[in-house]
Amino acid sequence: MGTLRSGRGWIPALMVLLVAGCTVTDPNVQPSTSALSSAVTTPSAPAEVAVKKGDCLDDIPTGFAVVQCSDPTADYVLLENLPGATSDCWQVPGVHMQYRHKDAAGATIGVFCAGDVGADPAAGINIAQVGDCVAVGTGKRGRKAPCTEPGAFRVLARFEKVAATRDTCQGIPAATKVQGVRLKREAAQSNPDNVFDAVFCLAPAR
Repeated sequence: MGTLRSGRGWIPALMVLLVAGCTVTDPNVQPSTSALSSAVTTPSAPAEVAVKKGDCLDDIPTGFAVVQCSDPTADYVLLENLPGATSDCWQVPGVHMQYRHKDAAGATIGVFCAGDVGADPAAGINIAQVGDCVAVGTGKRGRKAPCTEPGAFRVLARFEKVAATRDTCQGIPAATKVQGVRLKREAAQSNPDNVFDAVFCLAPAR
């Protein structure tokens, strides 16, 4: 139980990125989508537990605990609480992690959408569109970035719910990098087709 507490000839580089994880440079290695448990007091938050937008969360083995945002253990901040068992956090700006929200009987009644503490949701890579620039790479949390930032890449194309392979951006000759982005979801099911929430075809911004 949790607790309440204060990416011959044209071959673009292929990289995959968990929104909530680190960049993986080996295309044969799938990033882990193993669950952090769910919210606040159980593997998913019971309805009677008060958790609201702006609350900060510390991941713990059995779920997450609500903590003060000044607490050094604070990993995420709650961005949205979406009702409905089939709701998905992907479109929430700045989201990195999705947790199920369960009622007292254990039925899923919604999802909690969490982002990094202190991060600007408007810079979330999940909302980057064609023409935007992003910062991605080994050891980086993907995000939208100024096109003047050293090492930034411009988004030439964006595809939704597709596999991140070298063929994905084959029709975009200027692309030099393929970047797959996937939201980390609690109790994520297996993904044998390596489908990502979004795949970006990128080229150096300058």
